[in-house]
Amino acid sequence: MPEPLPPALAPLLEPLPVYPTPERRALKIYAVDPMVSRLSGNETVSITVPYEKLDPGPTGNLIRVVDHDASRGVFYAPVDLDDPVLLANDGLSPSEGDPRFHQQMVYAVTSSLLESFEHGLGYRFRWRGRSGGSPLVVLPHAFRGENAFYDPTDHGSVRFGYFRTNPQDPGRNLPGQYVFSCLSPDIIVHETAHAIVDRLRPHYKEASNVDVYAFHEGFADIVALFQHFAMPELLSRYIQSTRTDLTARTPLVELAQQFGESTGRGRALRTALGDEPDPAALTQTIEPHARGSI
Repeated sequence: MPEPLPPALAPLLEPLPVYPTPERRALKIYAVDPMVSRLSGNETVSITVPYEKLDPGPTGNLIRVVDHDASRGVFYAPVDLDDPVLLANDGLSPSEGDPRFHQQMVYAVTSSLLESFEHGLGYRFRWRGRSGGSPLVVLPHAFRGENAFYDPTDHGSVRFGYFRTNPQDPGRNLPGQYVFSCLSPDIIVHETAHAIVDRLRPHYKEASNVDVYAFHEGFADIVALFQHFAMPELLSRYIQSTRTDLTARTPLVELAQQFGESTGRGRALRTALGDEPDPAALTQTIEPHARGSI
C-alpha cells in the first residue's frame, strides 16, 4: 500500500488553478527623443502599462496600430508583443531603423497616457462614438512630411510623419538623416491628447473664437510636459544632473528637441521656459501653436 503524501503536498492531487493573468506589461521606449537619448548614452527606459491580450499590430481594446506608409504604398510587418521572446525581454530594444519598435513605441506611450487620464478621471476610459467601441487607430509612418496630427474623421486616428533633417541646419542630427515623429514621446502624447479632448469634450473643436485652437495646442503641450514627470528614471536623472534646478533647460521642460532642431529651428519645438511675460504678446500672433505656447 503506497505511503500517504505529506500534508503540504496533498493539494497537488486536486486540479490546480490556472496561472493568474499579469497586471502589468513592461516595454522599452525612448524616454526622450532619439537624438537626446543617443547623445546622453541613455537610450533604453522600460515603462509598464496595463496588461491586455494583444493581437499583432499591436492591437488592444483602446489602441490599434496600423503601420501603413501611404507615401510608399506599403504595410510594414506588425509587431507581436505577445510573442514569448518579446514578453521575456520587455519588448524590442529601441531602434530608429526597425518599424516594429516604432509600433511598440506608439502603443506603449499612448497606453501610458490613457492610464494617466484614467487615474485623473477616476473611471475607465472609452472612446465615444466609435462603432462597436473600436480603438483609436495610430499610424506611425502615415506619410512623409514634417508633421503629425490627430484626424477626427472616420472615427479618429493619430498620424505621424517622417522626414529628412534640414541639410543646412540639422542641429545635433546628421545632415539628411531620417527623423521619425513617432519616436518622440512628446509628439505622441501631444497628438493623443488632442484625441482625448475630442472624446471628452467633442464640441471644444468648434472654432467659435481665435483661442479655441490655441487652447487645444496649449493643453496638449502641458499634458506632454506633465508626462515627463510620470517616468521616475527620467525625473531622477535630470534632478541629479541639474542639482534640483528644474528651471535648467533639460528635456524635462522642453518638448520635441529633435524635431525642432532637425527642421532648422535650432532649438526644441516648444519649451516651458520662455521670456518674461509680455501683455502684448497675444496681439502679435493668431497662429494656434504660438498662442497656445503663450
